[in-house]
Amino acid sequence: MIKKLLLALVSILALSCSSEYEPPAPRLWFQLSEFEEELQNKYSFSDINYKIYNTQEEWAQETNALFSGKFDETGELTIENLPGSKEYYVDIYTDDNFLSNWGLNFSDSSSMAVFRSNEGSGLPHGFNINKSSKTALGEWRLNQVIQQGGPSPSQDRTFVDLTINKDFEVIITDSIEGVEYKAKYTIMSMRDDRLDLELKSVSPRFNELFRDEAVISIVDENESIILSFEGINIEYKRK
Repeated sequence: MIKKLLLALVSILALSCSSEYEPPAPRLWFQLSEFEEELQNKYSFSDINYKIYNTQEEWAQETNALFSGKFDETGELTIENLPGSKEYYVDIYTDDNFLSNWGLNFSDSSSMAVFRSNEGSGLPHGFNINKSSKTALGEWRLNQVIQQGGPSPSQDRTFVDLTINKDFEVIITDSIEGVEYKAKYTIMSMRDDRLDLELKSVSPRFNELFRDEAVISIVDENESIILSFEGINIEYKRK
């Protein structure tokens, strides 16, 4: 009899505990790492901005940010009351965009802007913010063809402009035989001031002058970039 009573009591206590349990609310928790030595006199943690987006499209277009603000002086940030436990797109950057998390992970070329809510973790998302190529985003116009290597092209081609988008898409506009062409490339890897591109599509129709691979070298993120492929180097200036 006593054993039955004890079992019943244990069952009641267990049921009571389970009914009172509430899962932790969705949260994003960050801790920035120390700046590199040469940056410590120029920036502090409280100079770092953040914006949190619900979707990749909103992040790319920079619309409908869920939260925005600055990190505190310790480099820590906690955002609670998120819509759900899932992945979010987060911009971390300085006002001049010299430091930011815009980039691709070396391991799998995934976006460095994606963070999963970490309410169930005892550790924050550690992040080391460094110089990035975000300042090169935007529209560029042809300045000059620096080097025209290889065989002479079989078609009359005029380089026009180039756009680097936040979603890692690069659009190159050329005039070939009087027809405007737009070639869409994807940034496949980023290192130092170099962007490696891979061709995805050409409109209004395929043209062999657009190579499968190309490279953008950032000479000065506010002044000029160079597009290179098969011995041809084209300099673009900021629009």
